[in-house]
Amino acid sequence: MVAAIKTEKTSFPARLHRAIKVWQKINEAPLEHRKKILQYCASGYYDKGEQKGHPVNLTDRGIGIVVPYLVMGNPAVLVNTKIAALQPWAYTTQLALMHLLDEIDFAMSSLRPAVRNSMYGAGITKTGIMHAEEVEYAGYRHDLGQPYCDIVDDTDYVGDPTAKSREDFEFEGNFYLMPTEYAKDFFGEKHADDITVDYKLYGEAAPQTIAGDISGSDFHTVKKWSRFCDVWLPKEDVIITILPPDKKAKILRTAEWDGPEGGPYDTLGYKYFPNSPICIPPVWGWLDMDTMLNKMVIKARKQAEREKVVLAYEDTAADDAERIGRTPDGGTVKVESVDRLKEVKYGGVNPDIYNWVQYVEQQWARQYGNLYVTGGREIQAGTLGQEQMLQANAARILEDMAIAVHNHAKSIFRKMAWFFWTDPLIRLPVIKRVPGTAGLDVVFSQQAKEGDFWDFNFDIEPYSMQRLSPEIRYQRFLTLLNQWLLPSAQLAAAQGNQLQIDVITRQLAMYLDVKNVDEWWKSATPRDVGLNPYQPMQGQVKVKSGQADGRTGLMGASSRLANMSQQQTRAGGQSSKEIMI
Repeated sequence: MVAAIKTEKTSFPARLHRAIKVWQKINEAPLEHRKKILQYCASGYYDKGEQKGHPVNLTDRGIGIVVPYLVMGNPAVLVNTKIAALQPWAYTTQLALMHLLDEIDFAMSSLRPAVRNSMYGAGITKTGIMHAEEVEYAGYRHDLGQPYCDIVDDTDYVGDPTAKSREDFEFEGNFYLMPTEYAKDFFGEKHADDITVDYKLYGEAAPQTIAGDISGSDFHTVKKWSRFCDVWLPKEDVIITILPPDKKAKILRTAEWDGPEGGPYDTLGYKYFPNSPICIPPVWGWLDMDTMLNKMVIKARKQAEREKVVLAYEDTAADDAERIGRTPDGGTVKVESVDRLKEVKYGGVNPDIYNWVQYVEQQWARQYGNLYVTGGREIQAGTLGQEQMLQANAARILEDMAIAVHNHAKSIFRKMAWFFWTDPLIRLPVIKRVPGTAGLDVVFSQQAKEGDFWDFNFDIEPYSMQRLSPEIRYQRFLTLLNQWLLPSAQLAAAQGNQLQIDVITRQLAMYLDVKNVDEWWKSATPRDVGLNPYQPMQGQVKVKSGQADGRTGLMGASSRLANMSQQQTRAGGQSSKEIMI
């Protein structure tokens, strides 16, 4: 007889616990390296005693250059629609979204921390809409019925260990804390005995742990907290809540995911190893050079500290040496014999160290583009034109990182727009600027909503985050206006075309971030001013008074931004989408 094959019957929560443990095992090395990066950034600040030997903090210096380059303030967004009649409501949606970004301080509380985390790990965010049961433990920055975007630390994030990329995940989730007493009421009496108190609040890479291991069971808080794990299952499109792997394997709660396709999580990374969903952070490539440079700097410091100048004398010149020792700097002294005295110098910095330090620093700056050029910390070219070319090339090297941040923000905005359109309780008052009026009070709500979600192109464009900054776009706009539109205005008029000055003015004001332009730029009765034919100007055209005649044209030397725009146009071959105004 063939022996019956025994099959192991394991519950789904137990298999999920096993998978989470495997994920944590895979992440042990990356999290240890992340801890090392954070220690370099902190440079001993959280350790007791004197500062450790890290006088030149290249890690923190690089983050201070790259992060502001990738994100500064709240992005300005555009919302478009496929149907012209719905364009006013698309504008209302745009205003509502920007109002929300300001209210939740999106850049400072969500996007910028995510970008900073992505420098030494992964920038992970969780986007959703705040429900009544979550307000109890979500924090004071969250309001009921309001979309949110929270940061998920690498130590709290879990994913599918069998997947080759995030798109292949069968699950992903994160650990979080909830007040113990509230959790027992929330999950019900049948789970209350399984919910115990946890005091380990800090991850292995938190400042508290870097300073010392105080995250054990002896660390108490004002309230009693318990740890849980939310897991999103893409195929079922549900979110389940389970206990951590060191506790009982059981599902405490199951809820439908009420957001768009893709789930609540977004991961920001720049470099991925083949067939691995775990990204390699940029700072990891800096650590060796940081270590090398600091070793040489510390060596030079020790050499400088050992340097000394002493006065050597023969036995018969002791009196002369004593008199010289008492003589102040710049004074005079009488000695019996100068030949029996000699100044001797010991130690001093080896000049070759400076060359080595400079070499290492240059290699570090080139690791992710010319960081010092990008950060505006030094000039590396002999002329203005060459320096502008270096600026453009340095920005091009960081283009991939900028695109990743841009796409990360777009994914978050799409989720927020979905919650706007599906939450029946959403109500956001906004002020819409309409030409010829001071402003109209408009409310974004389900009752006032026009059209369907799919009538709008919700591939929302955070245009202020693109590589082409608003200043560069402004210069390109003027270049098109001065070099083509104005010279061809008469020919265009003969064919029935004319410039919309109102539209151009508001577009330029948007790029320059000029507020309330509609209040002082008003439509009026058209008048025939009889303009002379447009003539482009070479430099400034002088009149008898010695002043320029005031006509529109390119006057004087090109500005720095204009030169940068020309360099970007010539180099890299921008796509037609990028150069559209």
